[in-house]
This record gives sequence, C-alpha cells and structure tokens, in this order.
Amino acid sequence: MGDHYVPREHLKRFSENAECKFVWMYDKQSRRSVRAGISAVANEVDYYPDEVERELAIKVEAPGAECVRKLIRNESLTTEERFQFSFYMFTMATRGPRRRRQVQAMSSDVLASTITEVREVITQGSDPEKVAKRLKELDQVEAQFNAALPQELQDGIIRTPFTSPSTVGAVFQMTWNICKASNARFVTGDTPAHFFPSLGVGRPNSEFTFPLSTSHALIGQHLGINKVIYRDVNQRDVKEVNRRILSQVERFAFSEIEEPWIDTVVQKRFHHESLIRWK
Repeated sequence: MGDHYVPREHLKRFSENAECKFVWMYDKQSRRSVRAGISAVANEVDYYPDEVERELAIKVEAPGAECVRKLIRNESLTTEERFQFSFYMFTMATRGPRRRRQVQAMSSDVLASTITEVREVITQGSDPEKVAKRLKELDQVEAQFNAALPQELQDGIIRTPFTSPSTVGAVFQMTWNICKASNARFVTGDTPAHFFPSLGVGRPNSEFTFPLSTSHALIGQHLGINKVIYRDVNQRDVKEVNRRILSQVERFAFSEIEEPWIDTVVQKRFHHESLIRWK
C-alpha cells in the first residue's frame, strides 16, 4: 500500500455503508466507475518522504478528522481547533496529484527560462573556446534536470504539501457555512477542496469549498466575522458544490453510490465561476 494523498478518514465519510470499507471510484481517464476498497484507492507508493507522511498523519489528519466530526454534530470548535482545521482544509487543496502536476510544470518553465538566460550570458563571452566549453556544460546540466529534478528539490517543493500563513489565515477568517443536504449527496475527489484560482482565498468575494461528508459540506466566505452558520441547502447548492470539486479532479472522483452524471461533469474542459449567494 502506498501513501494516501486523500486520507482514508475523509473517504470513509463518502462510503456506501456504515462499515466504511468501500466507495464508488470514477476514473477520469478510462471513464469507468468501480466499487473499490478505501484502503486501495487515492494512494501512490513513495508519494511523500517518510517524515512528511508521519507529520501529515499526526499533525494534520488526526486533528482535522476530529474537527469534521464536531462540525457535523453541530459542536463548537475552539480557536485552536478552528486554526487546525483551516490548515487541514488548505492542505487538502494542495496535497493531491493536481497540485503536484502544476508545480512540476512550473518548475520546468522556470528551469527553461533560467537556462535561456544563462545561455545568453555565456554566448556574450569573448573567448570562443571557453564559450563552447561552458555551453556544453550547460547542456549537460539541462539534460540532468530534465531527466529528474534533484531529490532535495522534489522533497522540498513537489513532494511536500504547500501552505502559507496568509492562505491559512484567510480561510480561518472566513464565515464557515456548514451546508446540510437532505435530498442529494455531496461527492469528493483527488483534490477535495476548492477555491477559484482567479480569486484566491483572501479577496472579499473569495469562496473556499470543502465537502465534509455525503450529507455535509463547508463553504467559506468573507462575510465579516469568522463564525459558523448551519444551513439546510437545496439540490441546486449541492450541485454547485459538486461541480466545483469535480472541476479539479486530476483523475479520480469518489461517491457513496454509483452516479453516472459524474463522468459528464469531470470530462468538461471549462467550468464557469459561479458564486453562491444565500437567500
């Protein structure tokens, strides 16, 4: 078994029965859905360095799971718990394969830009022999980096979930709307938290969405006070939450029961940004 980039405790809240052993998994690539064991999905061998895996389990996942249980039971969080859960949710937005692919792409772009700049500097040299030697050395460095980034860069940038005090603080300061669905189900995915890239999490109209279970989801908004509001929501709101989560699925989505419509949503290339306004 590999390292889970979606915690098993999270997936259990989307399982098909009280035993919490199975979940319906949708593969965006094959366009197939299967009933799968939770222990066998959303994991990859050597996904994290060992110390990162241990720290996530102890310092992030365990307190985060307890906060979810309290929110679903309408229990209050302490200030410390609220901060822990803000950290947990934003980590869930950045630990999956989607963010890893994006960081790898950015790393490649930065490398290409840097190599170009260095090559321009080298070619300005006055000694043709030295210029040729330096260009050959640069080509070797570029080939090495293109083959594989140094391990310290992989561990420190790509294989470590990204959070920052400002982003976690922005989620902490939001009003948390705990949405309860009665006649519809929330789903989750391999990046089980959402915010609009064009808005981030710190602007007045930013929203942060995180499905807590098949029946509950959290929508964070900047409404002037960092409190918790419980709301009963309709199918339209559930559909919007699900659309947000499925819009950023890298490969796998998960649900309590088989939902044929999930494939249609995850295959869409473009998703409009629709903010939620409560009546």
